[in-house]
Amino acid sequence: MRVKLVIATLLWLVSSPIGIAGQPEPRYTTLVVEYAGDQIHYTPPVVISTSSEEGEWYKQHLWPEPGGGFLAGVQVVPASVLNEITELPLLKCQLKRGDDEPKTLMDVSFTAGVGHDHVQIIVTDQTSAKILKDIAGVVAKYSDLKSELQEIADQVHPLTFQNVAIGEIEDKPATEAGFRTRGWPHAHFAFTVFKAANGSTLIVYHDDFGNPDEAKRFFDWKAHKASQVLWRSTQTDGDGKPIGYRYRAEVAPQRKRRYLEFMWVVGAAVQWIDSADLDEALDLEGQYRYSSVECPSNAGWR
Repeated sequence: MRVKLVIATLLWLVSSPIGIAGQPEPRYTTLVVEYAGDQIHYTPPVVISTSSEEGEWYKQHLWPEPGGGFLAGVQVVPASVLNEITELPLLKCQLKRGDDEPKTLMDVSFTAGVGHDHVQIIVTDQTSAKILKDIAGVVAKYSDLKSELQEIADQVHPLTFQNVAIGEIEDKPATEAGFRTRGWPHAHFAFTVFKAANGSTLIVYHDDFGNPDEAKRFFDWKAHKASQVLWRSTQTDGDGKPIGYRYRAEVAPQRKRRYLEFMWVVGAAVQWIDSADLDEALDLEGQYRYSSVECPSNAGWR
């Protein structure tokens, strides 16, 4: 059974509102780690706090239904330890990114707040595994806490993909439709072939257009050609202005079996994945899109 993992983390600030420019960086007082995906066996959430009273409050707030969080333990640590955890580079970076979109099969969700005000982010399974490993290093002398976190970390098994080939193509139908990628007299795309652990093949195509409008036109053209668009979304900046687009579609162009096409456009850059397997395409999409992402400010998908 494939497991979808979500680890919800609540981090509450001592002072200063969230997301206000010019404010000092926050210090957190509670961290809740929760395995929240489909489960073969129940994995209790972990509450890390600087006070038992605050930790108990979060249990009541996160799991208000009767018995919802009764197995969640509250682990009290000094403020310096919790601050060291939340200052870990990977976790800190992801908190700054402010992206709450699901990405891979086993994501990790972090929610940071001041008092009862909070924001949520979601990171990829590979990044979450690294963050949990980093946290384990900080809490090494707290054996019970380390053991509880390890029980959650054991559920995170990111898929792996091997880069087996690279190349370049001309998308002739796109050229005939009038598309030209930047610096080329036709619709040129580079590609990378990945092989999953089970031997299946996925291909990532990418290139840039002359401007974001042309990239969006190509995006719409590809979506229109799909047999069925399964999902579509728009990325916005902090002011609500569209800055990127995504779709997941089922495609059957002169092939005996259908395959999946996942496309994303940010600015003038276009990328898409061809795959026959939904789970593998989802995971590679998340890993490929977010593996080298910096920490941009407020941006989100709707």
